[in-house]
Amino acid sequence: MPEAERAAFQGQVAEQLEETKRKALRGPIALRIRLATTHKTPPQVHSIVKNLLDLLGRQGTEDKDWQKKRLYKDDSQIQALSVSCVHGEARPSIMIAARRFSSMVDDIELAAHAARALDEKDLDNPHHEERDQEWIASFRRLIEGEAEIRARSGDELYGVRVRTQRGYAQRAFLGQSAISIPVLAWLYGRPKGRFMQPLLDPWPAIIRQTGLRIQLGELPARTGDSSLFKARIDAALEDFERRWGWLIKPLVVSVGLQVIVQPNASTPAGTQHDLDNIVRDYLLPRIVAKLGTVSAHVWTVDIEEMARIAPELAARWSAEPKPPKGSKAGVTGYEVWQLPPAPAGEPGFVSVSLTAQPNFEGDLMERVGLKIRRWTEHLEETSQIRRRISRLW
Repeated sequence: MPEAERAAFQGQVAEQLEETKRKALRGPIALRIRLATTHKTPPQVHSIVKNLLDLLGRQGTEDKDWQKKRLYKDDSQIQALSVSCVHGEARPSIMIAARRFSSMVDDIELAAHAARALDEKDLDNPHHEERDQEWIASFRRLIEGEAEIRARSGDELYGVRVRTQRGYAQRAFLGQSAISIPVLAWLYGRPKGRFMQPLLDPWPAIIRQTGLRIQLGELPARTGDSSLFKARIDAALEDFERRWGWLIKPLVVSVGLQVIVQPNASTPAGTQHDLDNIVRDYLLPRIVAKLGTVSAHVWTVDIEEMARIAPELAARWSAEPKPPKGSKAGVTGYEVWQLPPAPAGEPGFVSVSLTAQPNFEGDLMERVGLKIRRWTEHLEETSQIRRRISRLW
């Protein structure tokens, strides 16, 4: 940013802190950033975020009044980070929400309870996973039976079926690989209790080992480890593509990243990586290049096929404003959650999932709030019904 824009941005942060009578957050925090750009050649989202995170923290030892003007002291305080970005908008915007990480974890536990309570009312819920499995299995049968199906239905119909079913199957697969709110609560050891702990302890190992996610081992902690970690990322992506390439290559849905990090218990605090650094320096460059991810749903639309089967719709769609082409390669956003250190003697890990976008309920942070609101509305509605019934009697 030009110096004048940096100063203006920091001035707005200071003004809002003063208006709300708040000071800089001192302990662990959860941070959510929502961006919209208008530039014809916008920078990558992780570059924008790096600049913002630097500006939100203390500006060196000369920044004496930082507690009244900055959002936090240092971005190493960030224990959960959620970022999304939309390019090609009519107006630019930056939205930042910060809260104490302890209250975030409390809400995750409450949302997990709400999710279980609400799902009891959803009679269709037990069949969701079954339907997802059928989409994946159906697409595999379509791929493996290509010669026979082509001979029976013709090349054109077969191609249409592959393009259509691949999208449904990819969404089903990516939905299964992502972590849900109840699982996130278990990863943070919630709900607490002597009898619950033995049930919660295995969950980090379960996430570390599942084949639905990209497993990267421990973060680099010593000089020279970075190149080894990058090599592990490349090897893990090769393995992931070998196992799932028939389904995800090419990706026909836009995706985001969901990253779970657990440091090793012996890793010195000073050598632990900031969450944004993990995504920016290690994950995004390799994942985007290897898997061909795109930053918006618009890039997944086959306009030639649309023009062939629905020319009027294609004409209207083509006339709509589009994000600049330079923003195509990337992801819709990313979220990173850092768990407490692994127990002594157990390895740390980085586990990555691609998440299907657009998800109209948002990422985990947004869904936590949404689930609590829905449960609150359900309880209020139930209470009103009970009061009406009691009056009848």
